[in-house]
Amino acid sequence: MLKIFDRIFDSLIKAKNFIFWTAALNLTLAVYKYISGGALQAICAAFAVLLSVIILNLVLDLIKFKNLNKILKFVIIVLSAGMFLLDMFALHYYKCRFDAGMLDVIFGTKPAETFEFLNEYVFNLSLIKFFALSFIVIYILYLIYKRLADFKIFWALSLILVIALTPFYERSQFNGFAKKCISPFNLFDMLYDVYRENKIFNEMLSKSKREIKFTKNNSSINNFIFILGESTSRNHMSLYNYNLNTTPLLNSRRAKGELYVFNNALSPNSHTIPVMEKLFTFYDNKAKGKWYEYTSLFSILNEAGYKTFWLSNQETFGKYSRAGKFYASQGGISQFVMVRDSFTSNTAESYDGNLLKILDNNLNNLNSKNFYVLHIMGTHSKYAMRYPEEFNKFKAQDEVTGYNGITQRGKEIRSEYDNAVLYNDYFIDQVIKRFEDKDAILIYISDHGEEVYDTRSFAGHSENNATQNMFEIPFIIWTSQSFKIKYKDLCERINNSVNNKFNTQDMIHVILDILEIETSEYDPSKSVINKFYEKAL
Repeated sequence: MLKIFDRIFDSLIKAKNFIFWTAALNLTLAVYKYISGGALQAICAAFAVLLSVIILNLVLDLIKFKNLNKILKFVIIVLSAGMFLLDMFALHYYKCRFDAGMLDVIFGTKPAETFEFLNEYVFNLSLIKFFALSFIVIYILYLIYKRLADFKIFWALSLILVIALTPFYERSQFNGFAKKCISPFNLFDMLYDVYRENKIFNEMLSKSKREIKFTKNNSSINNFIFILGESTSRNHMSLYNYNLNTTPLLNSRRAKGELYVFNNALSPNSHTIPVMEKLFTFYDNKAKGKWYEYTSLFSILNEAGYKTFWLSNQETFGKYSRAGKFYASQGGISQFVMVRDSFTSNTAESYDGNLLKILDNNLNNLNSKNFYVLHIMGTHSKYAMRYPEEFNKFKAQDEVTGYNGITQRGKEIRSEYDNAVLYNDYFIDQVIKRFEDKDAILIYISDHGEEVYDTRSFAGHSENNATQNMFEIPFIIWTSQSFKIKYKDLCERINNSVNNKFNTQDMIHVILDILEIETSEYDPSKSVINKFYEKAL
């Protein structure tokens, strides 16, 4: 047994430079974990990286072909260095590692756009300082390591620490261990993801229905704004009588008679993907075939003379982005706050307020008829990452309702969620302010709700063992004063419908009803504001 350990230690000492530089160039994982999860996760991630590199070295040492071992190690270090630069760029600007979404954008970028991007972001003094500081830290670590790496006792202690601490790292990171911790392996995985996602997306586009036949098109509304929220239950909104004042701005607008608040809206599913598939198409829970084979709202609107805008603070890549990306591709303008994949979107800190800047830029580029979708992160977990510090109003001691067996940590999570709802209120109000002087109508809904220790010990949403809070969502309509005057009959119909039960899988019928656009697939009995509405839930 001692001879085996001696061989292992001899191998580690011999490959000490490879181990250090490969591990050091992959410590961006630890930096990312520190940003998103704190010091403990960062330390455990660092040891997970080190263990991955040690195992990789031992595996490579089994290769007996002449010089192949050296070539592979050189390639791994070079690729790690390249990925290190990309990771550090992403960490500096987006507080996340380089991901498949960013790689997808690189492949789709023209040379002129690439040069413009480099000029704006890469040749940036703050980024250069960030890189310089990083390399200084790594070099200091190398000088310390160089004095210790020739001793077997150093490697023995290192292995003990690595084996002891690595199990505390997130379990999800052990799914494809080397892939997560060693960037060249992660790069190959990202390349495959980009290939697969583009293949799926191109197939969706090829099968999408594009031919539009109008039976009526009396559309004249100048500005239609649709805010699509995320994971927001109406049961945490004071607008719907929640005990904490989480929607003071919307409450104020309701008191002034500006809002139509629907009391009985439900989402068709408790997850984003199936909701998104139905929301802007004629596909519903009873439909057959694939959702993208049904006519989309945006293809109708573009044909009807509307300039469409898809402005999003959600992901640009991955299975969770497919529906949004599909709708954005139907014509018009699509812009995202940042490039990121489905994994990064859950942890990257990007407030919905950043979307207001994009909206403002597009307000100078309007047609006579405009349709906006603002797809926000809303109150998606992790809740504390959805709002800036000035909205950190509610604390654990404020949480006096909910699940009877709730823990102190559960109360803290509830307070974070309520703060996210408070920021959500601010965002909606800010969007409304931008259209108060225009003929405009705005709809706000959430894709689905969220259980946050309301009826059981659980925070989140789930298709299995779903609770009512995961389906009970806000549905709000706001209109400007000039709109109320111009479309008096429509506003009366909306006002008379606020107590009707409604499933948002039929939202496309409501939107077309408001716009006075009809196709062969439009059904007035599915529009909650229509006199023929007969939908029973």
